[in-house]
Amino acid sequence: MTTKLAIVRELGEGALLLPEFVNLALEANERVKYLMTLLQVAKEQADHPGRPVDRVDLGDERTRARLDGTLDEIVRAARREPDGACRLPGAAHLHGLLLEGIEAMIAPLRESGSSPDEVAWFEQRLAGLGSAVAGVDETLSSDAIDAVTHARRERGDSLHLLVMDLHKALNRLQADIATETIGGARAHGLREEDRALVAAFMRGLTSTAHLKFDHPGLDCTAVRSGEHLVLQNDIGTTDAHVLVVQVALHVATVHYTDVHAERMRFFQGLCDARVEVDWKTTRVGSARGLGEAGEYLHAVGTHRWSQRAGLERFLEHLGSRLVFLIDWNKARKRLRNFVGKADALAILAWAVENELGHRAFLQLGGERLIFDAIERAGNVHVRYGRRLDEVLGREQAVDFLERVLRMCTRALAEGRSEELVRDQVRAELLECFHTVRQDLFAMASEHAALVVELASAVQEGLLDAPSGGGDDSLARRARRGKRWERRADELVSRTRDAVERTTTPANRIFRRILESADDAADGFEDALFLLTLVPPVGVDARVLDALRRLSTLAVQGSREFVKCLETASLVHRGGSREDVADFLAAANGLIGIEHASDETEREVTSRLLQGTSDARQVHLAARLTGALEDAVDALCLCAALLREHVLGTEITA
Repeated sequence: MTTKLAIVRELGEGALLLPEFVNLALEANERVKYLMTLLQVAKEQADHPGRPVDRVDLGDERTRARLDGTLDEIVRAARREPDGACRLPGAAHLHGLLLEGIEAMIAPLRESGSSPDEVAWFEQRLAGLGSAVAGVDETLSSDAIDAVTHARRERGDSLHLLVMDLHKALNRLQADIATETIGGARAHGLREEDRALVAAFMRGLTSTAHLKFDHPGLDCTAVRSGEHLVLQNDIGTTDAHVLVVQVALHVATVHYTDVHAERMRFFQGLCDARVEVDWKTTRVGSARGLGEAGEYLHAVGTHRWSQRAGLERFLEHLGSRLVFLIDWNKARKRLRNFVGKADALAILAWAVENELGHRAFLQLGGERLIFDAIERAGNVHVRYGRRLDEVLGREQAVDFLERVLRMCTRALAEGRSEELVRDQVRAELLECFHTVRQDLFAMASEHAALVVELASAVQEGLLDAPSGGGDDSLARRARRGKRWERRADELVSRTRDAVERTTTPANRIFRRILESADDAADGFEDALFLLTLVPPVGVDARVLDALRRLSTLAVQGSREFVKCLETASLVHRGGSREDVADFLAAANGLIGIEHASDETEREVTSRLLQGTSDARQVHLAARLTGALEDAVDALCLCAALLREHVLGTEITA
């Protein structure tokens, strides 16, 4: 204690000492954390002497902790003794510094006089834990090191746990003695130039803090510690989830601790989105099982600044990102029920970018909100164990989840009822499945358009058939028809995949429709190939005329099928009667064309038997007739399947 502080105490103004004692205790906390990290890294070096020691640079942390450079040698000199003990030159000095730092953390709690029992508890723990490793010279057993550094309460007490509990008690004390409030931050000991910086940080924090809704957290403390302005935020309720910002001349240092490596990377990305931060990550705690209780990561980021306006923008941006870290890992796990890892992270990043967050989604039920919507969606069926992106498709599932996050945030912000939100999510889900239905209709229509092209090419080929000779237009049409037929096959494959994803019984009819329509495409493509074999002369005019009429009916039938699909896509329960009537007219028209094609087929057969005796021509004409008739029959089956679907599902769904 300095002379000035001693005089203040003698004057009976001991309360004035508390802010300074707290500052000193927080500085001691930084020293203790560094020393424990140093001890842990030294143990690892002793266990793995072949590793390069400069892979972990603790020099900056040691400088900030205001400790001398001799400690840097402890890691380099660490060795494992034959009896298993860890030889650490300077271990006694390090242990003394640890106890001294912890004692400094207890000091302001004694001065406050607010909780003598708590102070006595801390003192008893320090006495017991300190004596457990007392008398060390240059060797420490693994058990002794563990007794200092472990952070698992189920394994008993440790100096590390004592420091964590003291830090919490100091935070409470600091809140009690705050001398002013700046933008919601409790502050004491600030200089005049500090206040604008604290206000900037709090401006950013309060701009998004409402997105945590009823979750605790985001309390902020600002203090002047020597030549540093220090901002501290505990973020949420997790013990190891803390942000500390140290602002000095031309540099702001961000200390961020977390138990989740994924969330740490996410936070670093949020900072890097608009401001430049140079990050270095130091592991703290046990080297095994990252993410388990008591183990955490410590990230140190440095932001260089030259003008205060730029520093204020940095602090404001940093403050505005903190709310998005609350329950972040919980939200990530909930979203993983529906999409893959990368998409879950992308959705959370999207929620930040749009300043929506994920807390409302969790507060309103999280994954249960969506599972309930699936259960209540009537004729929508999703097999157990299947993710939503497997049912809707990746892009549509991501879009749906983003809309759910937006709805949840707006609903809580506007005070809407949870029942209304559930109804809205269900409506959005039904709309997604309706979009899948539209996609299926779109693929069926695209396939039908290719069938029309193929039928028209056959019709044009029959008009060109007698010219033959050196004209290769029939061959070109056949090659073009082959390309169309392959595109039609691809659409059938896509439809099968889409139907498999939806697992909705009502959508299975599209697979049957497309497969039947593809039979028509195959028939027309086969007819185009047969036309390349038509002899240049000697074609019976009456047979050719009948074939042309049959091809015309095929074109009309394919066009009526297109009309069937277009009108069917408009039919739904509660829709207009005119839409239903238009669809039924198109379906019945296709049936009439099929009957007419049957008659024309018989006419071709009769003329073949009554006319030329050229066996090749008879065989070719019969093949052409059969291909065209089978294609029209396939389209008629499509119309029947579609009629069954519309009258049995779309109108009654």
